[in-house]
Amino acid sequence: MQQYRDKRVAVVASTKEEGDILFHILRSFGIEQIRVMLDSREVLNLDPQETFHLFVLRHETTGLSGISLMQRIRASGHYGTENYLILVDSISEAMKPVFEEFDVRYVLPKPFTADRIASRLESLLRAESELNPFEITMRSARGAYYSGLLTMARELCLSLFRTHGYQERILTLLGEIALKEKKTSEARKFFTAALKVNPGFLPATHRMAVSHMYDRNFKEAASMLDELLPRNPLNLQLLADSGQASYEVGNHDKARLTMLHLKQLDEKDRLAADVLAKVAMAEGRVLDACRHLRKSHSDAELVQFLNNEGVRLSKEKDLDGAIRMYEQCLGEVHESEFAHAIYYNLGLAHAKRREHGPAAQYFQMALARKPDFVKAQQALARLEPIGA
Repeated sequence: MQQYRDKRVAVVASTKEEGDILFHILRSFGIEQIRVMLDSREVLNLDPQETFHLFVLRHETTGLSGISLMQRIRASGHYGTENYLILVDSISEAMKPVFEEFDVRYVLPKPFTADRIASRLESLLRAESELNPFEITMRSARGAYYSGLLTMARELCLSLFRTHGYQERILTLLGEIALKEKKTSEARKFFTAALKVNPGFLPATHRMAVSHMYDRNFKEAASMLDELLPRNPLNLQLLADSGQASYEVGNHDKARLTMLHLKQLDEKDRLAADVLAKVAMAEGRVLDACRHLRKSHSDAELVQFLNNEGVRLSKEKDLDGAIRMYEQCLGEVHESEFAHAIYYNLGLAHAKRREHGPAAQYFQMALARKPDFVKAQQALARLEPIGA
């Protein structure tokens, strides 16, 4: 048991009692550095310096599920070489592609007896201590990639390529590195090679679609992602990419349904909120747009989004639409410390229509909220006297 003493383990349990049981099982292996949490999002708010070698995650928890949390941990940029033991009521077909892509090999369905958990944990720890050189290097390459160390990641992948030849995991990671560097043509060559080795390798097909998004070929990307999504419906990034591509090609219904599914898995997903808000705006549902943004965006970000939409409408010479949008959104943001920006933009819209009375009123309301707001002071001073 001495070899496990230095392992740092994070546990996310569904109840305190479950957390206590998992804590004592881990302690029986000599592991001393254990952190038990009941809130899955607490993991994402930890100090980046406080990293863990192993996560024991209960899938069925409030907030983020274990599978969603695992994807968010990997995407945080602080991980890539860690391992997981996921406890799940039952393993569904929808889970399997996520487990394969993220190399999650230790999943335990019910019943959760102490003996079964300990046995699965023992298998994991033993396998971790006996990793072959290929797996060690592959994990290091993956960790370097997620940490943004692209040169290191590429060198490690190429060393594996020289010794192990064409393997879909190596080729796909090389493609992802090229994609991060915005070398889309090079990335597609690697993804094509990976799919020749394994035509059913979903990560390579997904990344191929993303390469088309980089090149703003959203029609091709949307077509590929539409085909992938039913086969991998729990993959958060795939949902985000599919929803974004659908929005870009004008398929707002598909974008809405995809992003609503994503928000069911992670209610704080920012891209889902952005796309849902843009769809709502396009349909004139300003309050719905604000509500979509509330759970994932700060007040400042919400007001900035609304400002951007107003500017877009103004540039399209739809001043009536901009004024309606600003007036509706005041119901959501009038208490915000940033509401002065909305009042100011309302003043500008009315001033462009030479409606000086309402313009002056809104500039004054902006100044009442923020007396040192220089732009509002200047705009008010520029107004011609009413009736001139």
